[in-house]
Amino acid sequence: MSIFCFGIYFGPLLGPVIGGALATTSATWRAAFWFCTAYAATACILVAFFLPETYRDGKSFDDDNNIQQGIHDSKDTPSIASAAARAKPNLWTILAQPLIMLRYPHVLLASSVFAIALSCLLVVETLLPVLLSKHYNLSSWAIGLSYIASGAGNIIGAIMNGILSDWLLMRAKNGRQDGRYMVEDRLAMHLWPCGLLFMPIGMLMLGWGIQTNQSYWIAIVGFGIQAFGSQQIITCVSAYLMDATPSKGASVSAASNLVALLLASLLSTCANPMANTIGSGFTMVFFTALTLLSMALLLFLKVYGKNMRWSSGFVAAEERHTL
Repeated sequence: MSIFCFGIYFGPLLGPVIGGALATTSATWRAAFWFCTAYAATACILVAFFLPETYRDGKSFDDDNNIQQGIHDSKDTPSIASAAARAKPNLWTILAQPLIMLRYPHVLLASSVFAIALSCLLVVETLLPVLLSKHYNLSSWAIGLSYIASGAGNIIGAIMNGILSDWLLMRAKNGRQDGRYMVEDRLAMHLWPCGLLFMPIGMLMLGWGIQTNQSYWIAIVGFGIQAFGSQQIITCVSAYLMDATPSKGASVSAASNLVALLLASLLSTCANPMANTIGSGFTMVFFTALTLLSMALLLFLKVYGKNMRWSSGFVAAEERHTL
């Protein structure tokens, strides 16, 4: 997951820099849209002709006795696997599946944590150009360069998360007498500094640094610190959702992104009016409080996630022996 996100976050590193440079040409802002059109067309062609097929025909690999082995089937808990095997999927069922996944408490909680971390990052990305232009009169090119801090924070966060997450997961697994792991081990201890220190400090540096007319470098460094913390939470919670919903990875990914992007669109719309009304400092105080709320939700998920998963019928294959 960290390697996957490492590639994704090259976009926030290079995109604003390229966009800022294109905006200085004779075509101004139109150049960025022409570039995006050409880039999207190239990406579509590459995906169509070079991306390997990922569809898995269940009939070719599964039999009636081992469909979705990661889902617990007992007399007391209805088998999601059996229900899925009996049901005839239709278009409306497929489209509604992400919404259906949100009825499970552990999915809703994890999606909320994911949504807040991503929303705070996107809010700052939306707000920063306006603030830098208004308070420091920076050009489009200079504002684009300021996003290098965010890209660097994302990339370093991806590397750190990949190392720490797997190491802490194995340590928790080896610390048990039976040598088995629990899915909640994925929500490891390195997430707490990310949500309680790095994200709040980064946002407060950005907001109050600009409001009190300090050097714009304080805001830029704060942006990078926030991105470093956000990226690790986003990646770990995404991995947790995959592990916590065996055979439902596509649906749960769609569900978490639905919640995240809806919240991000709402908060991004409110961010500029808030900054104009109460100032960038108090705006970042609000988003810091939202981040602390998400960490409370993450703690609840860490402690009670197993019970919520098991009561919903989601048991990982390595956990089945404990039932």
